Amino acid sequence: EMADWLSERGRAFELVTANGQDTRLVDTFQRTFEEQLAQRENGLAAHERRCEGVALPDEAGLLRHWRQAAVLGDPTAMRYYASGTAFRWSNVLAAPDVQAAYRSEAASMAWSLARQGDLLMTLRLASATSSLTRFRPGLLDEVVEDDPALALALYRRVLWALKQDDRLDATRLTNEIRLRIDLIRQVATPEQIEDAARRLRDLDAWEPLSTKGLGRGTYLDSARLPASPAACQHAGRPEADVPG
Repeated sequence: EMADWLSERGRAFELVTANGQDTRLVDTFQRTFEEQLAQRENGLAAHERRCEGVALPDEAGLLRHWRQAAVLGDPTAMRYYASGTAFRWSNVLAAPDVQAAYRSEAASMAWSLARQGDLLMTLRLASATSSLTRFRPGLLDEVVEDDPALALALYRRVLWALKQDDRLDATRLTNEIRLRIDLIRQVATPEQIEDAARRLRDLDAWEPLSTKGLGRGTYLDSARLPASPAACQHAGRPEADVPG
């Protein structure tokens, strides 16, 4: 997971430095990256100490735990599962029943979170619907239809929420989203760009986005949304009657 995050940050750095961006923005990005890296390394070390000697479920068991918690309604598990984060190359074939269930339920789960004001899932759906092919697709991209107009609306919805947040992470994310919007506009048709304004008005009926979960682990173009091992409230409970 650390390698995947470093790769994603490398792509983000290419965007920040493209077309002669302000050196202050580059310096801010580098400082934030160093802070995030130290935080992740410390967190990984803490998890290793806490879990030392504890037997983990096999790959298939982990996937089933995540799906169970998501279907039961735990917000963190829903985000982690619906985004596709719970799946890895090492486990994607371990539980074909979970993979089949994912394709039928992930999209509705993701949109439900977005309607409830989940900023992280809104970002993930914006990426999935953007139709940009230069970024590595995730599982959610495969079950959500391309819709550049909707992607523009979703990103602008996030920008509006970030205006109310003066933290450094909000400023960083704002700059990354603006670059993303520019990229989408380059590949979208004039009709899609015009339609984005109407789609944004339609989103006013959704719950307001909350930036409460915004932090150093919030970044674009990754299915790997942050989830604390302790955050999944149902993970350690007995098997429940989960559909499918």
